[in-house]
Amino acid sequence: MKKCAVIKLLIAGMAMILMISVGVGCGADGLSKIKLAYYGDALAPIQYKIESPKVKFDIDDVTLDFSYGHAGNIITLGQHYDAEGKDNYILSCFAIYFCDELYVSSFTDCVHSDYRSIDNCYFIKEIMVEAFHSDNYLNEYKMDFLLRNIIRFNHKEKITVPQGVFERENGTFALQVVGINYSIKDKGYIVEHLGFISVHYKYLDSQTIVLS
Repeated sequence: MKKCAVIKLLIAGMAMILMISVGVGCGADGLSKIKLAYYGDALAPIQYKIESPKVKFDIDDVTLDFSYGHAGNIITLGQHYDAEGKDNYILSCFAIYFCDELYVSSFTDCVHSDYRSIDNCYFIKEIMVEAFHSDNYLNEYKMDFLLRNIIRFNHKEKITVPQGVFERENGTFALQVVGINYSIKDKGYIVEHLGFISVHYKYLDSQTIVLS
């Protein structure tokens, strides 16, 4: 057999294996075995990753694996003075919110009396300052053989996305960890935007959504 014929057979065999690998286990709807993996902005003060072994969910149980952390150089209002040079802000804690992507930055320029109850946002939990600055939330960074930056997250947890986030038939929701700063002058809390991660969703029917 000639060399070119052998090469053609090898290529055809590899193509067949690839077709089988892609097709196996996808399910009747083509969604049951698709995995989800998203990264947030690598240059943001806080980096994020979302993972899931599936993309199709019942609207009451959209539970995903969230990884998040920082490079150890978080700068917040709590470490700055106000425009008049006065020591005005106290970093109280960090907090996790879900919201429609339309509202990601809409609540960060306001003074809030209660940061746990903000319009169009779903408060999940708060993280104490000392805890968030510990090694548990400190990311590790390295380069692969293609000189791409790879982030290794030390913190990962499962969080269920609040059903109210899915308010549109076809939309995008966001998760973000923010800095909660108390303003002595304004006697209220300032929410500081530190980056976010977003995921697109679409309703298949009234009880089922698919993420993409």
